[in-house]
Amino acid sequence: MKADIILRGKIVNVYTGEILEESVAIKGDRIYCMGENLPGDILEFDGYLLPGLMDGHIHIESSKLRPVEFAKAVVPRGTTSVFADPHEIVNVAGKSGFAFMIEDASKVPLRFHFLVPSCVPASPLDESPFNIGPDDVADLLEVEDVVGLAEVMDFPGVVRGDPNILSKIKEALKRGKPVDGHAPLLTGQELCEYIYRGAESDHECTRVEEALEKLRKGMYVMLREGTASKDLWIVSKLNVDRRRVLLVSDDRSATDLLKLGHIDHLLRRAVEEGLDPVEAVQMVTLNVAERFGLKDLGGIAPGKKADLVIVRDLKRFEATKVFIDGDVVASNGKPLFSVETENVALGVVKLPPLTPEDLSIRARGSSARVKVIELTGSLLTEESEEWLPVTNGFIRANPEADVLQIAVIERYGKTGNLGKGFVRGFGFEGAIASTVAHDSHNLIVVGSNARDMLLACIKLQEVGGGQVIVSKGRILGVLPLPIGGLMSNSPVREVSERETALIRAYRELGGKLEDPFIALSFLALPVIPKLKLTPRGLVDVLKQEVISPVLEVL
Repeated sequence: MKADIILRGKIVNVYTGEILEESVAIKGDRIYCMGENLPGDILEFDGYLLPGLMDGHIHIESSKLRPVEFAKAVVPRGTTSVFADPHEIVNVAGKSGFAFMIEDASKVPLRFHFLVPSCVPASPLDESPFNIGPDDVADLLEVEDVVGLAEVMDFPGVVRGDPNILSKIKEALKRGKPVDGHAPLLTGQELCEYIYRGAESDHECTRVEEALEKLRKGMYVMLREGTASKDLWIVSKLNVDRRRVLLVSDDRSATDLLKLGHIDHLLRRAVEEGLDPVEAVQMVTLNVAERFGLKDLGGIAPGKKADLVIVRDLKRFEATKVFIDGDVVASNGKPLFSVETENVALGVVKLPPLTPEDLSIRARGSSARVKVIELTGSLLTEESEEWLPVTNGFIRANPEADVLQIAVIERYGKTGNLGKGFVRGFGFEGAIASTVAHDSHNLIVVGSNARDMLLACIKLQEVGGGQVIVSKGRILGVLPLPIGGLMSNSPVREVSERETALIRAYRELGGKLEDPFIALSFLALPVIPKLKLTPRGLVDVLKQEVISPVLEVL
C-alpha cells in the first residue's frame, strides 16, 4: 500500500528504548509501516518523533477550563490522550455533569478517556448533593469512551469491607475494566487488603518507601507533578524496574498550563531529575497505554493509532507538530482546530442566611485552646494546638501567629450545615473564598476576620461560584466559574489572567503561598490525612471521625 504521508527522522522507539533513524508511514488514522524505501510522500523533519503524550490521571475541572478549552491548551504541547476522572463536576451536578464532560470533549480531537467516579461523595463525613451508587456506576461503565473506575478514595471503606464501595469495584472488575486507587500512606496488611479488593494503581505517593512498597505489591505507581502536588522527584530514587511507573499531572491550573505546559513539563522535570529521556517518554506513553489495556496506543509501530508528536529535542520537549489519528492538529504551539461553543451554567450556589457570628466559634471565657490545621506544602496536613483570644463570646483568629478562621458551608441548599475551625499557613489579613473545594465543592472560606469572610461568601453566591479575595470590606478580585462553580467558559489565557490577579492581591496582603486557592481547595477533602474540614465539622481523617476544634476554654 502507498502511505498517505511518510515522516522521516529520529524515531523514539519506546518498545526497545532506542532512537532510530528511519521512516514512519501513516495510512488513514494508523501507522502502516516503519523502515526504509516506503512508497509515499516523505516529510523530513528536524528533531524527534515520539508517540503522542498521555496523562494517565487528571481532573480536567482543576484547570478551571471546560474540556474544549483544555484541549486547545494542551494539544499544542504534545498531549494526545488524557485519562480523566470527572468526579469534581459529578459531585456538583451528578450524571448530568458527567454527560456534559463527554459531550463537550467530543467536539475536539484530543482523546478523553473517562473513568467513572467511585466516591461521590468522597466520604460519609462530607456532603454532596448527589450520591453515585453501585447501580449508577454500572450504568456509567457502559458509556462509550469510559475505560475504568476512577480513584477509590474511600480506602478506609475498602479496608473494612464496606459493601457499598466494594460493589462499585466489582462492577468494574466483572467488565474487565481497571480500577484506579487512592491510598495515601497506606501500608502493610491494610495496603494488601486494599489491593486484594481490586485497587490496581496509586497516585498519592509522597515518599520513596511508599512508592517502592506499592510497586513491589504489584501496583502501578503514578507520580504527580501538578500545581498542588509535586512528587515526581521520587522517580529517580526508585532503583528498580520502572515499567509500572507513570508520570501524571492530577491537578494543573490554567496558569501552569499556559506558562509551564502539561506532560511536556513532566518530561522536562524527569530529565532534570536525571532520568533517561527515552525512559521518561515511556512513562507518559507506553506505560500509560499498558496500564489501561489500550493496545492501539502508546507507541510507534504498525497498526497503532497515528497519535504522534515531533519535538525539537529530548531536553525541552518543545512540540513543533502534533498528530492525532494521522491528522496534524497543532503546529508550533498553536491548535489547528476551532470549535463553536455556547456559554454553559451548571450547578448552584445557594447558601443559608449568614451573619459574621455564624462563621465564628462561640466560647465562654477569655481564651481558648484549639486544634489547628497545619499546612505542609503538600496535600497532607498536620495538626497543632494554639491558644486564641475570646472576644464578645467568640474565638478570634490571631493573624500575628498566622492562625486564621476557616469555614466550609454546604452550598446546594440541602442541609445548610457549616463546619468551622482554624488553620495556619496562609499568612495574610483579609479573606479568600472558593467553590472549588475537593471533592464535594461546598463553599470554603478562610480569613483573619468574620466580616471579610462573610463578604467573600456573599460575592460567590452572587456570581454563581468561583474564587474571590476580600480585605477591609473591599472585594479585590473575583474569578467567576459558572460551570458548577468549577469551570469557566473562557480560554486559558483569560482564566490565567484572573488567577494571577487573585494571587497578586493575596501577596499584597502579606501572603507567601505559591497559590493559596490550591491549598484552600484541598482542606475540605476528608480522605487525605490528617485534619480536614467539611460542613459536618473538623475531621480526623485517619480515624474518620468528626472532632471538636475546641480543646479547652479559660
